[in-house]
Amino acid sequence: MNIHILGVGSVGSLFAFHLKRALNSSPSLPAAAPAHICLHLSEKQRKARCDRSEPLSIKVERDGAVDHQDGFEIARSDSPIDILVIALKADITLSAMEPLVPRLCARPTPGTLVLLQNGVGQDEAIVKRFFASDPAAKPYIILGSNTHGTWRKEHLKVVHAAKGTMHFGLSRVQDDRISSQVEQHLLTTMEYPPCLHSAASTTSADDPYKTVQSAICMLSLPYMCSSLAIYLEGSRDFAMRSLRKLVANCVLNPLTALEECKNGELLERGHIRDKVPVIVRECANVLQARMQQQGQQGQEPLQQLSYSALLQHVRDVIELTALNWSSMVQDIHSARGSTEIDFLNGTIARWGEQMGIATPCNRDLVQSIKAKADRLANRSS
Repeated sequence: MNIHILGVGSVGSLFAFHLKRALNSSPSLPAAAPAHICLHLSEKQRKARCDRSEPLSIKVERDGAVDHQDGFEIARSDSPIDILVIALKADITLSAMEPLVPRLCARPTPGTLVLLQNGVGQDEAIVKRFFASDPAAKPYIILGSNTHGTWRKEHLKVVHAAKGTMHFGLSRVQDDRISSQVEQHLLTTMEYPPCLHSAASTTSADDPYKTVQSAICMLSLPYMCSSLAIYLEGSRDFAMRSLRKLVANCVLNPLTALEECKNGELLERGHIRDKVPVIVRECANVLQARMQQQGQQGQEPLQQLSYSALLQHVRDVIELTALNWSSMVQDIHSARGSTEIDFLNGTIARWGEQMGIATPCNRDLVQSIKAKADRLANRSS
């Protein structure tokens, strides 16, 4: 089984570190033929590795102590892909994934994507961009939601600053292939399939769910669950979690990036604190209308997306992550010229426009973030 990691920043490196350790330490899996974990490095990083003799390793610092894990491989241009974990910024995912699609599709049965990113809609964008004309080649998609606080100290060395959780659920874009009964079976049948540690890169054609079952079992390894606090949940529950997290990110990310402050400072600055309920109300109006449009009118889902419930959720997140810097603050300071704003507030604005709901505050934040990102990128060039 060939597991590829695309995006070895702070989150991708943390995930890869613990996955390799989990596969090495699990007594339930044979150690004779370990799964291949391949890291996708930039051309510059790959050339730098050629000049070094030590094995490829990832270092994780936690409470001042540094631990390292080696045994990783550098992804080659011809290496097959069974499971592709994407931990990239949402705005560069499509361009980075494009050259890998043929290798993901070069299988008798579908491969599996694991998306560990901010925002929503990446799964739909991937399917529309690469698989609209060939639905049979469409990979299975597992979505992830991360609350661990991390930052990159240097290449393949990250600081695990705050312990959080990782939740995973199947994407709803594959409802045509994965019925509720199949989903229930995949999430509750936790026998570790032999393909996870098989040296072979493909699986038998008579088991179309092999890679997604392997990915779920990979995420369910005891060490993964304990070290990263991983939880698997049904697609409907995960979709609700994603929407609530989207609202929190619509508040925290742009406001902290514009103010260049930590999360907790948002509630300490009056001119910013007053914007929080305005953003949340626009989000609540859009999300509730969208659920009703999609025929999801149950009392509980609508209550979870009510203005009062979302406002309390956002305040709770701010308090829990008060000492953290948001990812958008880091994006702005990296001067890379782009952010994930289109997948956060931009998504709310786009959905609002589709349903005739005004979202002026979210629209203003999109423009303000883009203007600041451009300004800082031009200054550093």
